[in-house]
Amino acid sequence: MSDQTGQTDTTETEQAQKTEAEQADTQQTDTQQADTTKTEQTEETGGEPATAEDNRDLIEALNTLIRTCIDGEIGYQEAAEEADHDSYRALFEQYAKERARFASELQGEVKGLGGTPETSGSTSGALHRAWLNVRDAVTGKGDADIIAECLRGETVALEAYDEALEGDLPGSIERTVERQRARIAEVARRLETLDDAA
Repeated sequence: MSDQTGQTDTTETEQAQKTEAEQADTQQTDTQQADTTKTEQTEETGGEPATAEDNRDLIEALNTLIRTCIDGEIGYQEAAEEADHDSYRALFEQYAKERARFASELQGEVKGLGGTPETSGSTSGALHRAWLNVRDAVTGKGDADIIAECLRGETVALEAYDEALEGDLPGSIERTVERQRARIAEVARRLETLDDAA
């Protein structure tokens, strides 16, 4: 186990550096996409700016994803605090920062639609229960248990993203949601690998 952990340190550091570079690129793209969303919404309403009421369902779908991301951020923060190995701690901290960035991106989209973005996690439902299980499970437990609970949380998060993508999302918002979902799926696959190795 310790040999495997040592081997993952370099890989995780390289992956974190690559992710940070990708994040810088996507932040600029997301600003451009928010502007595109406003244009798309204006075109869809016949030249009149869309109102929050026009976008009510879309705003609710995005706020659900914001709550999903905030729950994940908090869950990963707590997982990082309880992790035994430094490499896992660093990985969970990276994932927590990613979820915070995802929430911020989606909050910007909600504001662009004229809505009020969520600023806290969910208080009910499957996602809340999934990350509550992480919080309960990580205290005083080993890395294997923590990884397994984080994987459960990500599985529920993917379901929330899939549900949002089944709706009618404007092109720029759809691209943002698809990109975030792809990254969460990648993290889930990574957690599966770690779970098998732990």
